[in-house]
Amino acid sequence: MLKEFIEKGRKAKRINFPYTNKEEILKKLSLVNKSNELLNAGYILFAKEAKLEMQMAIFATETKLTFLDIDQVFGNIFELIETGEGYIRKNIKWPVNFKSGGMERVEIPEIPLEAIREAIINSLIHRDFKNPKSNEVAIYKDRVEIFNPGEFPEGYKPEDFIKGEGSIPRNPLIANTLYLSKDIEKWGSGFRRITEVCAKADVKVKFEIRKNGFMVIFYRKTDEELLDLTGENKNVQEKTYEKTYEKTYENIEEKIIEFCVEAKSAKEISGFCGFKSVDRFKRNYLKPLLEQGKIKMTIPEQPKNRNQKYIANNGVNK
Repeated sequence: MLKEFIEKGRKAKRINFPYTNKEEILKKLSLVNKSNELLNAGYILFAKEAKLEMQMAIFATETKLTFLDIDQVFGNIFELIETGEGYIRKNIKWPVNFKSGGMERVEIPEIPLEAIREAIINSLIHRDFKNPKSNEVAIYKDRVEIFNPGEFPEGYKPEDFIKGEGSIPRNPLIANTLYLSKDIEKWGSGFRRITEVCAKADVKVKFEIRKNGFMVIFYRKTDEELLDLTGENKNVQEKTYEKTYEKTYENIEEKIIEFCVEAKSAKEISGFCGFKSVDRFKRNYLKPLLEQGKIKMTIPEQPKNRNQKYIANNGVNK
């Protein structure tokens, strides 16, 4: 991991020395003391044995009453950055749109990935490592929350950092190391970058000081609002979609019917056909096939049953 870090820093032109050996590199990064003992920052950043904790969960509603998925992971900072970002990437919506004038499908995340990664990194850089509480990623129907334990700098508000007025890293050695690998652009720029990226994507974001820590909240769009998540004009997008839909529907219809020889869930069918948004897929493809009688529900008396599956009319219900 240390060798990869140096290569990444050299590529970013922020490190001007090659990898030699672990001891020498850690010394150049100021991550060991005068006795060449690894500092806590070095351990947290690079040690395979590091046990920083991150809790991640998906909740069924807008509260924490019922969860659909929960996970607890341990690792060093670089491992938690990738794990936290990956968990959100995997569990947000990626609406499919079509480029104007063509049939090329484009998937756009409902929350900008750059903003997600920046928020994850910020939550780890500014974490209070003496606090026993862990970093948290919570995904709700209407929002995504990223939390880190530790008091916000006294006398400051999030707006101060958005304006670029000062930088107070809780863990300067960690912040500097992540700067060298270009995981952060410069100290104190995280809030501003998140705000700018979200504004471009029309995503509402909120920075909230909590009693025991700090939280970044990304607000999610409804399925209808997600239809606007392209840089193209909405009317052009809709016309392009209509033209393309006529050409592609027949092939997708055939794929669905062939795949549903045995009963399949909507998620299985949409994944097989290459679609990320299950709700949109159900509306545009499964609903018309149901109305035409080409497929049927396995639990027709309860259309919204969580165990609902779909099967071709000549299929086998197992």
